[in-house]
Amino acid sequence: MTAIAAQITSILPADTTVIAWQQVPKEEQERLSRAIRGKSPEIIVYPANTAALASLVRFANENRLSLLAYGQGSKLDWGGLVQSPDILVSTQNLNRIIDHAQGDLTITVESGLKIADLQAFLAPSGQFIPLDPSYADNATIGGIMATADAGTWRQRYGGVRDLILGFSFIRHDGEIAKAGGRVVKNVAGYDMMKLF
Repeated sequence: MTAIAAQITSILPADTTVIAWQQVPKEEQERLSRAIRGKSPEIIVYPANTAALASLVRFANENRLSLLAYGQGSKLDWGGLVQSPDILVSTQNLNRIIDHAQGDLTITVESGLKIADLQAFLAPSGQFIPLDPSYADNATIGGIMATADAGTWRQRYGGVRDLILGFSFIRHDGEIAKAGGRVVKNVAGYDMMKLF
């Protein structure tokens, strides 16, 4: 175990998975390496909850380590990514449905939830999220937000940013911040959802 992995394991809850890059299966290394520029990361961390992710971000900031976050990695090679990341952070375990207000047509989910799983959850209530992203079987909500990949339905329903009423995010110092809310008539302050 590397020194960074040992430190991270000591500060994060026991249900957080930390894997050294050398222990990652070869096919997964090859898939991730196509998107990583420069040297390979030392570890991949799979936080089990938002508090663990916040602690990891705080640790990385305090120790000047670079992070590269991803869900399933279906669009990891899109756009300019951090070069030679020290740590990969997978949101695969942050995949819960937190709240579904069926009558208000709102749902609160974590970023690692796959859009296909979300659509399957909503289908019995006659609802759906009007997004048609690339690689829909593996695309996560976080990845869809990061890439603004609304697909062809954008012409009818608007882009990803038009569908977000509120969200939480982790700042560089590990603090959890929130913007917006759970209701449509939430107009106070700056429109952070569109900014992000």
